[in-house]
Amino acid sequence: MWAWAKRDGTDVAFDSNGGFVLPNGAMRSPDASWVRRERLVNLTAEQKQKFLPLCPDFVIELRSPSDPLAVIEAFRRAQIENAATFDYTPFLATAVLFVAITIPLARFTDWLIARDRRNQLRGGVR
Repeated sequence: MWAWAKRDGTDVAFDSNGGFVLPNGAMRSPDASWVRRERLVNLTAEQKQKFLPLCPDFVIELRSPSDPLAVIEAFRRAQIENAATFDYTPFLATAVLFVAITIPLARFTDWLIARDRRNQLRGGVR
């Protein structure tokens, strides 16, 4: 993950020594995470020296056999609740575009198939 973040240059990777203060005030330190570099620009030097006051963009949490599942689930719930930066706009735009193209295309395809069948029944091609 660190090699990818370094090569890509748009993200900063953190290990378990890096921590985050979520918008609800919860302090978390996942096993591995990364944050888009553009989100770190707005932080002061003092904020960067402490736990970052934001929710990471990606989190990896390893579960050992001794870790209770409830702790992992609580962390995931907190991350989802605090992920205010997630934007559904691209997904919504893609879905609307898909429907706007698919329905007329399906109707046009049905019309072409019906026309072809009519022409075959008449014995000719038009």
